[in-house]
Amino acid sequence: MNTKEFKTLLSKVAKGHGFEFLYGGWFREFPECLIVLDVQKSNFGNYCYVNVRIFVQGTFGRAYARHKDLVKSGGDVFRRTPPEFDEALNFDSNFNLEEREQILKKIFQTFLEPFVEDAATRAGLFRLETAKKVFLLPAMKAELERLQRGGA
Repeated sequence: MNTKEFKTLLSKVAKGHGFEFLYGGWFREFPECLIVLDVQKSNFGNYCYVNVRIFVQGTFGRAYARHKDLVKSGGDVFRRTPPEFDEALNFDSNFNLEEREQILKKIFQTFLEPFVEDAATRAGLFRLETAKKVFLLPAMKAELERLQRGGA
């Protein structure tokens, strides 16, 4: 398997979970947040990472729309899929396409869908931080708190 084949497979699964492929990434838009997935090939082996970037509407006066620059930028909140899915992201593992697709579906069902449900809102991002599923940098945390209080 190579990165291109993996992205094709990921597109198939991501589309079934409400993501749209644009500019080399997968976008899902909510009123409070824009979530972008992208695949990053490792420089250290034949595997990849699935990055999850969350852009929070209104933070520091910004409004986000689907754009190619968001696919590789840091995001307001960032994380990757958990380590228990690393084998599925290793191109040298002995999974055939059907098995890898089933594992990707499991990643969406057990990690990404519940994560995205919380990551779609500012209040949910605080829940994710409390559960130690994301780390909010101090400036971002203060900005989210300001927005939660109704700051402009």
